[in-house]
Amino acid sequence: MSTSSSGRQKRCARSAPDNSNNKITTKTTSTTAYNQNFNNIWLTMKPAKPNNWLELNEPLTQPRASLSPSKISEQEFGEFREADMNASKEKPIVRLAIPIIEGHIDDVRCMEGDYPFRNFAPLTDGTLANATPDHFLDARPEQLNRQFRDQLSDFVVPSTQKDHPIAPNFFQEAKGPDGSPAVATRQACYDDAMRTPGICSYQSS
Repeated sequence: MSTSSSGRQKRCARSAPDNSNNKITTKTTSTTAYNQNFNNIWLTMKPAKPNNWLELNEPLTQPRASLSPSKISEQEFGEFREADMNASKEKPIVRLAIPIIEGHIDDVRCMEGDYPFRNFAPLTDGTLANATPDHFLDARPEQLNRQFRDQLSDFVVPSTQKDHPIAPNFFQEAKGPDGSPAVATRQACYDDAMRTPGICSYQSS
């Protein structure tokens, strides 16, 4: 531990310190998506374009549900607009606005968010902070074979709390009015990259 007090340093210099009791503490910090250096680290691990790129993009061409009047009532749209306008931070958006877009969830036990993925193996050398998605969909632990779940724990079990859901497969990142779209994009890309090793593990097992 260093100090900026020169007087204290001089007083310490008069008597030889007991090195056996001295502890040197090094503070390390992780890079988050809010740090511009995140992009530099991210780009160094950019993978090659997959051979089945066209196949992967095929689902994106399919029609998807929208928030048109045929899909959402005037009352629901009013509730969404009010939630969006009154939310000053991202958490109220996740809690109040996103559920209106998302619609009915069959099993709320397969829906989580806002805690770090501390159990996942890091994608880099540990420089990047743990991903902490605002909102994601996943599976209940009992839905995956116990042996398979234990064997691939580093890739399919995101939380160190074993009763939490596993195998996250859909992510959402939200920002308040003053939030950065660039940060949200980096967070979403990072979230999605964290699930990829798990998917590859499913396919190869």
